[in-house]
Amino acid sequence: MLPKFRIDGLRASASEIIPGLLHLSFDSHKKLISTFMRMREFFESAEFKNEPIDLRTFKPWYSKNIGNGEFTYANDWAAFNFPIKVFEDFKEVQGRLYSEERKLLRFLKSNDKALYLIATSKVVESDHRYLQHEIAHFLFATNPSYRRAVKLVLKSINRKPIFEWLKRENYHRTRFWDETHSYLLDGPKFLKEDVGVCAKPYLRAISKLKKLLKTYQLKS
Repeated sequence: MLPKFRIDGLRASASEIIPGLLHLSFDSHKKLISTFMRMREFFESAEFKNEPIDLRTFKPWYSKNIGNGEFTYANDWAAFNFPIKVFEDFKEVQGRLYSEERKLLRFLKSNDKALYLIATSKVVESDHRYLQHEIAHFLFATNPSYRRAVKLVLKSINRKPIFEWLKRENYHRTRFWDETHSYLLDGPKFLKEDVGVCAKPYLRAISKLKKLLKTYQLKS
């Protein structure tokens, strides 16, 4: 397990909160966004997955298609999650990196035992849901038994309304199952206010997923 320590130039601290899982905690939400924005789009965006991303074209696209005419990225995104292998793929495809991206990759190169990375800022860390959401992504990606158990729960619900919302939010289709389970873990209020669906039909599934997350997190 890694001790908690600072990352030079990113105004962030890093710690291994579960074996194989690095958590980066940023002092500044703005710095969190500037570090991971292009990486997030490269990793799981329907529009930009596996593509080089130029902010001069990305920002207008996002404003038009997601932000209702405004560039709302910093308000829309509170946390991020990535398999470690994504970063090398990003570096290879992207070419020119920004300062924060270079500093992050340099840090990861010196800490090569991690399997997965999640990142939050202190602005949102008082709400435990954000860390829970990102840990759920880690378990889904790295623990086949957890992933099978989660999919069994999801097969019992009507996934279509959530999948449609994920599509509107520019998630790539390969992320739908994982994101559905993580957003269900955010609870009934999130489903009603953000996804725009009635939460009642999903309450049993939410309860089962919370129990699974707790069980497998304790095993990790």
